[in-house]
Amino acid sequence: MGGIEFLKMPKPFDYLLITEITTKRQHQIPLSRIREDALTIGRSSLGSNHLQIGLGTDAYSWISKQHCTLFALPRENAPGKWDYYIQDGHQESGHWIPSQQGIWVGGRQQPADLPIQLRPGPGQIEIFPKLAGLKYRCILEWPTEPEPGDDTDRDPPTLQQYEAVLMEKRVFQEQAEHNRQQLERLGRNMAHMQATFTDEREELSGKINQQSDLLLQLSTTLEQERQLNKQQQDELTAQRRRNLRVKIAIATLGLIVCAIGVLALNVDQETLRGVLEWSLLIVGGVGGVLGVSMKGD
Repeated sequence: MGGIEFLKMPKPFDYLLITEITTKRQHQIPLSRIREDALTIGRSSLGSNHLQIGLGTDAYSWISKQHCTLFALPRENAPGKWDYYIQDGHQESGHWIPSQQGIWVGGRQQPADLPIQLRPGPGQIEIFPKLAGLKYRCILEWPTEPEPGDDTDRDPPTLQQYEAVLMEKRVFQEQAEHNRQQLERLGRNMAHMQATFTDEREELSGKINQQSDLLLQLSTTLEQERQLNKQQQDELTAQRRRNLRVKIAIATLGLIVCAIGVLALNVDQETLRGVLEWSLLIVGGVGGVLGVSMKGD
């Protein structure tokens, strides 16, 4: 079996490359020059070369003066035993003075008080991102040797390509902002719907409680009416029974009277007197029984 093959990093060139997007001019800065002394980078208002690289002695006539500073620091474990940095602004009389435009990495402005370590690879650092509304841009990179079989076009990006990337970035940011606003609007709508639902639920709960109380009152009233109807029905039944007994008593008395009348025509006075006495006893007994029954009802 073969041994483990470690990934090989592309070999970096011994210079930094600054590409002017608008003019496609390129400036090589040897790493050895940076190791000797810090270099300032600015932009001149005159001359064919917009970009000025130097030690800062004649930088005060530049539009942006010293925009940024390149410097190197020794480190034993670093490739080539040196690390290379870029920092916004320049040092003057012991004070660090930032520029007005900053240094941008990945579309984000970097803090002026912190150096940015340079890494080998394609362009990743943007300097002069905006100056008086002009489209002047520069890309700083530490180029590397192409790998075998790598046919990638290593020409600097054109202005159209760069503007296309910026347009895509702007569209993405606008879409992200639109989505954020949509989410906020949705959140507000959801909160409003939740509040409305809570109010309606409380209102419905109150109505249900009112209906429950009304049904309870109605049920109580119906029960009272039922009890009253039952009482009236019982009284009516008792009255009918009393009326029936009275009718029976009257009929009995009528029969007795008729019987006495018939007997009176055919018997003597003694017999008639006995019949009358027995009739009075019968009528009294029936009246007593009916009276006791009516009192019991």
